[in-house]
Amino acid sequence: MFRNIWINPQHTSLQRVLWRHSKSDALQCLELDTVTYGTKSAPYLACRTMLDLADKHMVTHPRAADCIKSSSYMDDYLCGAQSLQECIQLCSELTDLLSRAGFQLHKWSANHPHIYSHILSLDSTTQNPTLETENNSNSFTLIGSVKTLGLQWLSTQDTLTISIPNFEENVPCTKRGVLSKIAQIFDPLGILAPSTILAKILTQDIWKQNTDWDSLISSDLQETWNKFISHFHNLKSINIPRYYFSDIPTHIILLRSSDASHKAYGACLYLKATYPNSKPTCTLVTAKSKVCPIKKQQSIPRLELCGALFLSKLVNRFQDATKNKININNVYLFTDSSIVLSWIKLPYKNKHSTYVTHRLMLIIDTTCGSGRWRYAGGDVSWDCMGDLGMV
Repeated sequence: MFRNIWINPQHTSLQRVLWRHSKSDALQCLELDTVTYGTKSAPYLACRTMLDLADKHMVTHPRAADCIKSSSYMDDYLCGAQSLQECIQLCSELTDLLSRAGFQLHKWSANHPHIYSHILSLDSTTQNPTLETENNSNSFTLIGSVKTLGLQWLSTQDTLTISIPNFEENVPCTKRGVLSKIAQIFDPLGILAPSTILAKILTQDIWKQNTDWDSLISSDLQETWNKFISHFHNLKSINIPRYYFSDIPTHIILLRSSDASHKAYGACLYLKATYPNSKPTCTLVTAKSKVCPIKKQQSIPRLELCGALFLSKLVNRFQDATKNKININNVYLFTDSSIVLSWIKLPYKNKHSTYVTHRLMLIIDTTCGSGRWRYAGGDVSWDCMGDLGMV
């Protein structure tokens, strides 16, 4: 990718290299005319070139330009369409647009065989790391999953799964060993939040003991760790649908909830969709959890307030990521703390501490006022497992 991008001729003098074809030749001082891999500016120049290419062809290739601008990560593109025909058209637009700048798309992945047939018709040299052709035909056989930003995408099933590290049980548990294994857990969507919060709490408990890095942790923490990894392996079987909806929805509601305990607090987002000819669906979008600070113990209402702020920031990130992609009709935020709800509804009625006032203002600014907040009563909150933990 980098070698297909020219740099400003005035800057080539900054990319000088010494070169000779053989030991008997004299050294030559050459200047590199293209972006060089390994330089600090290379990733920026590559991404900026892609954005400039999209801007120049926004009129002739609208779908492809939008995909490049909003659904790209370096030289990878993750995009789709509502119908098979639209998706095939998007493939054609992307291939044509990038080829105009000398870039060739390869290693495609899709959830429908007709898309692969179309891709092969565009370029017979197309490669795919997870699907192989049989007898040069347009039939495909699944031989693996696709790694997508840290997640595993099973394209034939159109589901996502989390890569679970292989933890060894009944081995010496040192502070260094346990923390290094916990750091291997990567769950960007928070699907495993009820379990990963236990690992975060364990990390905090280990840190409280103030032991050396290569010293064994206490026996009770070792027992907790062994119990955690014995149950964590069972999460390998969890698959979640990639697509939020079962059909084209007519009405979409974004539901958000937060909760807290004396050890942790968390937040989760759901999308509820209604359809003209089928039952409504409610899908977990993302969840996040965080351990409570240990330097200064806070009251439960204050921790609930931190959970509400945590939720507000999570909502903002989700809405920014899905802008112009998901048309959300209504937004509701829930908390099971009547104290926090009264603070949000009437932020100026009582004089609060600086700690509370600062977080209240952030919540109100982030969620565009207090009108969206509701009280979630009952014995069990939607995301109570995110702050209590479970295996």
